[in-house]
Amino acid sequence: MSASREETRAIKLPLPLSAPDACRTPRQILDEIDRLLDRFTDAEVAREMNARGFTSGNGKLFNARMVRYIRDAYKLKDRYARLRERGLLTKYEIAERLGIGPHTVLLWHRQGLLEGVVHDDRGGCLFQMPANNLPLKGKRKNAWLEENTSKMTSQSGV
Repeated sequence: MSASREETRAIKLPLPLSAPDACRTPRQILDEIDRLLDRFTDAEVAREMNARGFTSGNGKLFNARMVRYIRDAYKLKDRYARLRERGLLTKYEIAERLGIGPHTVLLWHRQGLLEGVVHDDRGGCLFQMPANNLPLKGKRKNAWLEENTSKMTSQSGV
């Protein structure tokens, strides 16, 4: 009997990715999250990413906690820092500049007298310094509110 010879071949395969590399967030995803943080909070970014069909590095849908983790891990600025860089003010800063209390800032925001931009998922706002005259504290405030509320209503067509 003759022995048959078997050929041995070496197959070179690339090494598998390490666990952290296998689930690392792709650059395209990071760039999109960074871009969306200019306009949205963490939870809103997660909703946008899911609506656009993106998934995380390990194939999961996004949520606010995951966006926050990615922001922290890749040192992306949060929405608050981005709005502060654009010159928006806290309720305490705008209150001091306008000579009113922080509670009045929130009241005027609810009444539409001050424009606020939400910076977090709990509804926290930063404010823009208004260009027009705001009511003065005291007796003329109610008259000013009535006059300007009717003007705003008539201008918006309501």
